[in-house]
Amino acid sequence: MKHTRHVPAAGYADGAALDRITYLEAKLILKSEPFTSVRSFRDFGRVVKKTARASGVGFTEDDAAGQRPRIREIVFLDTPDFALYRNAFILRRRVSYEDGFPVGDPEIVCKFRHPVEETAAAVDMRPFIAGKYRIKFKAEVLPLKDRVGGYRLLYSHNCQFGLSPAMS
Repeated sequence: MKHTRHVPAAGYADGAALDRITYLEAKLILKSEPFTSVRSFRDFGRVVKKTARASGVGFTEDDAAGQRPRIREIVFLDTPDFALYRNAFILRRRVSYEDGFPVGDPEIVCKFRHPVEETAAAVDMRPFIAGKYRIKFKAEVLPLKDRVGGYRLLYSHNCQFGLSPAMS
């Protein structure tokens, strides 16, 4: 499949340049049943690393791979009629836990995902908050929705920030 990339020279309403893709993220959907312990998860990591090496694919081990598992609660938010989802937006909150208790500032992420790069880039994801935020624009390779084998490409334009700055 040939894919050409074209982002128009236009910018956002305030004259800022459109965000550009910063990386490609490939997602695999895994069933949770085989992962019954920390060991089973690490065994899977070794299989992935070995397979990547045999296939000539780069593999970078996460610095946290040898540490205790991190637990996060992820809640997806929407209107009662799913207006965000129906219009290609995803709104989520993530809370990290240590020893069963929440730690740090909950993270809010708002995403706009679309199969057309120009459409995704044209949505200004900058929030109206006083605090810090991070914009990420990436191409996501995802499995097909309706059958096994193959992939689909979505462009994900994200804004990520802590809940505290949004509340002030």
